[in-house]
Amino acid sequence: LYLFLPLFLFLSLFTYLFIYLSIHVSIHLSIYPFTHLSIYLSVYPSIYLFLLIYLSNYLFIYVSHFSPFSFFFLLLLYQDYICEIYKKVEKDLNISIRQTYHLF
Repeated sequence: LYLFLPLFLFLSLFTYLFIYLSIHVSIHLSIYPFTHLSIYLSVYPSIYLFLLIYLSNYLFIYVSHFSPFSFFFLLLLYQDYICEIYKKVEKDLNISIRQTYHLF
């Protein structure tokens, strides 16, 4: 089961890169008619990927019979990670909307 750990690490890295790229794509695509479309296309898939990461880590811990303490520790690690990502998402989307509607 420990062979699956690199897979979960890869999924975490892939999630981070996907969110980072999707934010910048949404900023570059934020022309007036496409603003809401770019937000939907960029932010909502990242939420589903976060759920996938949570479920995969939960399954990994459940199947490998880790202690509950390690599960909560992992959740705390991901909580910080998710908060940082969502702060960046919120900041970049606010900048994107301001640029789109010329609100400076």
